[in-house]
Amino acid sequence: MEARLKEDILREAKQYSSAIMVIHETDDGHIFDAWEHVTSDVIQTPLEVFKSLEAEGFPIKYARVPITDGKAPERSDFDILANNIASAAKDTAFVFNCQVISYSFISYALSVMNAFIICSSPVLVFLSFSFLAANISLISQMGRGRTTTGTVIACLVKLRVDFGRPIKILSDDITQEESNGGSSSGDEALGRVTELTSNISHMKIDEKQNRVFGINDILLLWKITTLFDNGAECREALDAVIDRCSALQNIRQAVLQYRKVFNQQHVEPRVRRVALDRGAEYLERYFRLIAFAAYLGSEAFDGFCGQGKSRMTFKVWLHQRPEVQAMKWSIRSRPGRFFTVPVSVF
Repeated sequence: MEARLKEDILREAKQYSSAIMVIHETDDGHIFDAWEHVTSDVIQTPLEVFKSLEAEGFPIKYARVPITDGKAPERSDFDILANNIASAAKDTAFVFNCQVISYSFISYALSVMNAFIICSSPVLVFLSFSFLAANISLISQMGRGRTTTGTVIACLVKLRVDFGRPIKILSDDITQEESNGGSSSGDEALGRVTELTSNISHMKIDEKQNRVFGINDILLLWKITTLFDNGAECREALDAVIDRCSALQNIRQAVLQYRKVFNQQHVEPRVRRVALDRGAEYLERYFRLIAFAAYLGSEAFDGFCGQGKSRMTFKVWLHQRPEVQAMKWSIRSRPGRFFTVPVSVF
């Protein structure tokens, strides 16, 4: 796609005496058009830019993972990300960007050693996560969900590669977060999944408390958590990572926010339908992350990080578990069943 866009630009430039119309924006937000003279060596795709940087000796690797806006990554996308991250040097800095490759993005990439660039779609806020051995950063202009999801995946993989099984957040980081006032997920914070899972058979409304319909009231999430032997501890680690990566968006909170809009009867039907569709996409994203965390916590991933012989991809691992696929398809076929708040909760 990028190569075709380059061809179109050069074709247009040929028609207008080696010039193309470019939209500029001033510091005060004023937008204007201007003709820019270009040549074939000036117009470069992101891949060509980073290839030239590699040729100059910069320790940079560029990889692009096409992910549809608003959609959860496909199984093969998880494998591409996991394989690239697991095979990188331990001190590698990972930068996630969405679609737009800006000068500030490239400048930051050059400022860190062994920068590994993964592009999926738009961005321009930067955040680094010091609780992992590697530096994992995101830059985003539009694709909050994709960028955040990629960062969560990277953190999970690095936890697995650096500390082995089971996947868990270091106790020092947990203590520090608690001293800072707890997680950033608000009223729907998951807390300790292990403790909650032990009470799964006793899911009842506590009338003595101010009851809030939370993420754990979605029965599907309880089912997939308890489906795996390591499901509770892996989901606990996942939720901790999600909270750490919530500067742009908290993936769990997004599910509840869309659910809240969908259940407001005074809202226009069109708006409620959009909220249902978007909420279902985020629910599927969180669902797949739970499955991926369980996969990382199993021996299937050992071979990818030099901790054993088993080397099974996430795609194959999921294929061997048709019940997980059936649960996922239930989200797409009947999303309303997961987003309608029972009358007893009000």
